[in-house]
Amino acid sequence: MKKALILILSTLVLTSCGSSTRSGVTGGLVSSWKDTISGVADNSVEVEKRGEACATNILGIVASGDSSIETAKRNAGIKKVAFADTSYLNVLGLYQKGCTVVKGK
Repeated sequence: MKKALILILSTLVLTSCGSSTRSGVTGGLVSSWKDTISGVADNSVEVEKRGEACATNILGIVASGDSSIETAKRNAGIKKVAFADTSYLNVLGLYQKGCTVVKGK
């Protein structure tokens, strides 16, 4: 039992250390970052509304959600996008959450 627990914990630690996020920023325990989605910005659009869409992953087994720009737009009733950002959170590779935030009119 003790050997099995050590094997499982070692696998989790090594897996989380060996993985990388899109930005290349990783932490041994927690990774968190925000970034602007390039190619989406339109400075001529006024920011009146904010929409968010997220997806989560638990243990790499259960994944759900839709973090697309279209879903974020739909959630806020945005027709014209001023800009879109993305954020990511990873805790030990056990829990991950990715969100897209769209601002526009």
